[in-house]
Amino acid sequence: MTLKHDYSPAGIWPVLYAYFDEHNQLDRDAMRVQVERTIAAGAPGIVTLICI
Repeated sequence: MTLKHDYSPAGIWPVLYAYFDEHNQLDRDAMRVQVERTIAAGAPGIVTLICI
């Protein structure tokens, strides 16, 4: 079987910061800006870390 596309990760995938507000809540506006600027800069992907 031959794949038509190579879906292997390539390029630099930045790890983004988690910004919190003065109430220790996730600052969604700051996160949105960070993600939008990362995409606009041409990053092929974004790394997110989740701690539960």
